[in-house]
Amino acid sequence: MIDFRYHLVSLFSVFLALAVGIVLGAGPLKAPIGQSLQGQVQALREDRDNLRGDLDKSRAETRSLNDFVEANAPSLIDDKLRDRTVSVIRAEEAASADVRGLQQQLTAAGANVVEGGTLTKTTFSPEDPQGELVEELRAHVDKGPQEPPRAVASALTEVWSAGSKAGSLSEEDAEAVLKVLRDHGRMVGGKPGKADAFIFVAGETTAVQQQGQGESAQPADDSSAYVEALREIQGTLPLVVAGPLGNGGLVYKLRGDRSGTTVDGIETNAGAVITVLATADLIDGGKPAAYGFGQRAEELYPGMKK
Repeated sequence: MIDFRYHLVSLFSVFLALAVGIVLGAGPLKAPIGQSLQGQVQALREDRDNLRGDLDKSRAETRSLNDFVEANAPSLIDDKLRDRTVSVIRAEEAASADVRGLQQQLTAAGANVVEGGTLTKTTFSPEDPQGELVEELRAHVDKGPQEPPRAVASALTEVWSAGSKAGSLSEEDAEAVLKVLRDHGRMVGGKPGKADAFIFVAGETTAVQQQGQGESAQPADDSSAYVEALREIQGTLPLVVAGPLGNGGLVYKLRGDRSGTTVDGIETNAGAVITVLATADLIDGGKPAAYGFGQRAEELYPGMKK
């Protein structure tokens, strides 16, 4: 049983510890503690200043590249895609202004631009409780995997290559596959038909789930199915994935293994022009590469001073 003496000793210990702390803090340890805190504050200030300097430098380089590309856009893209057909597919999160800007630059480069449709947030979802989606797709595409994300990726590859030498579907069957995808909410719009290249325009949050609200929202990686599906398509078709600047979106994730062509900065005028050049390079047999601000700029624009 705990008696009064136990409480008294405990209380005395607390006050003794407090008194010792006050004495040491105001005496022998005052200078070391103060110096340590001062050093930490100074280090934080230096880190802040360095980060601010890096940000200012990055912004200056971005403005320089953007100004250069805008000023030279006509000569850079002139006839780059003459007599070529380019299908533009968009994510439902993609900004309409970004898509329109890209289509305008593609047209200026001489391309025949076609609407490839819209991929929804659930296009490559692994959910298919009754197995109906995969079963309906396999009625038209009788090969490929059973997992919904890969089954959809395979189906889209067949649809987009329909009518070409690499395609195995007739346009009628391709339309039937598109109807299945639309009925299951995996796609909006779109039409089959061969194209020389495909461009997928991503949005800021494509394949990135937000947790929390407001300033506390944190991106969570639920994009593996989306990323793997697009990689599978890029392994078969000339597909360029373009998206906004940033290090947490779909473009950034796709660059992990450098297996496909990606472009960042699509929200800028220069980004649309760079996407045209990247598409032309891919059609001409160029290797997959990452294009955008600060990446391969010297190769894309010889003589440009960064």
